[in-house]
Amino acid sequence: LRHYPHLMAPKLAKRLEILIDVNNERLERRREWMPVPDRAVALLNVPLKSYVSETQIHPGESYRGPLRFLYQGTLGSSNGLSFLFDSFRLVDPLQYTLALAGYTDDPQALIRKIGGYFPAGNVSYSGLLPRTELPEFMSRHDVGIALYPWRNDPMNPGFELCAPNKLYEYLARGLPVVCSDNASLQFVKERKLGWQIDPESPHQLSNLIGTLCRQRDTVSEYGKNALALSQQQWNFEHQFTAIVDLIRQI
Repeated sequence: LRHYPHLMAPKLAKRLEILIDVNNERLERRREWMPVPDRAVALLNVPLKSYVSETQIHPGESYRGPLRFLYQGTLGSSNGLSFLFDSFRLVDPLQYTLALAGYTDDPQALIRKIGGYFPAGNVSYSGLLPRTELPEFMSRHDVGIALYPWRNDPMNPGFELCAPNKLYEYLARGLPVVCSDNASLQFVKERKLGWQIDPESPHQLSNLIGTLCRQRDTVSEYGKNALALSQQQWNFEHQFTAIVDLIRQI
């Protein structure tokens, strides 16, 4: 449902007796393109998602070199890779490093492209990492990138309402996030967990990168906010209790 909700959800909604949604605003916007009867709705007023504590959560080591950015996920032009490259190329390569991790259908072509775009060697591709290695790998970075390049796309209306899993994985490792200015991600800005930008504006992202490289104390503060919130709310025990309470009400 998350990837193509406009195709499947309307058909399923006609058969649902209960629909659980964790975000009031997102539920109301969903009504615009999905026939959800009032009798089928139950709201779960807890944080948007939980990150199951598969590993221990701990702050990263103190580091004062170039600011270390991380993007993990599917790597391709349709997933915003060209946008990332265009943005980071506008920033002094001595100020940052960018690590890419995830699936690509042609790793060698991606490595060649990185070499052509970033001859200074400050951008690297780490391949598709095992899930068990991702938490520790994330902890070696300072800022996580979780951008959706789609905007006003009739084939992907659900992406405007979603939050990518990696966003919560970054936060659970104490990384503040750079994310799209989707309505469903306003909590990132409101709780000072990261920064929202227009996912179609390379200059806006490059300006933010330059600002963060100069404001390391803010990056550290937002990372601590993310870690604290993950420890207090986005954990299995907290979410399990909330879900059980909702089931009992129903």
